[in-house]
Amino acid sequence: MCATCRNLLYAIALMVFSTTGSADQASETSSPLNVEMTTWRVTQHGVATLPAATALPGDVLRYQVSYANISDGTLRNIQATVPVPESTILNAVSSERRLFASTDQKKYFSRWPLTRKIKRPDGVEVEEPIPLSEVRSLRWDVPTILANSTVIFYIDVTVVK
Repeated sequence: MCATCRNLLYAIALMVFSTTGSADQASETSSPLNVEMTTWRVTQHGVATLPAATALPGDVLRYQVSYANISDGTLRNIQATVPVPESTILNAVSSERRLFASTDQKKYFSRWPLTRKIKRPDGVEVEEPIPLSEVRSLRWDVPTILANSTVIFYIDVTVVK
């Protein structure tokens, strides 16, 4: 497994413990939410193949994260977070619906697409998009995951180092 993949898997494992939400009928002893990440290599034709054990600069990887409700109740208000590894640049996301992003590795999230205000040389303040290279984490707000159902999100990134 490549170092970038291993670091992302570790970050997602940590997020399982911090994922917010509630289950209507969740067990007291185990988590009702099962989170799994797979890494795919995206070919020139846009086809994702598994596994992506190594990655070289220029390779496009797809990090797919599934959030499975393994309980008999509905999970509510889940925040599905996927970090963008430091050695990569974000290319694409699976859905822009209820998507938030962060440039500071999960501290402050804002609605997608991210923008910032800059002052032009003539003194006029304008909004401009934040480059995808500055996005470090993405979060989808999921209102509900029905019992025994799964939601899947992915990001495509280009390896730069």
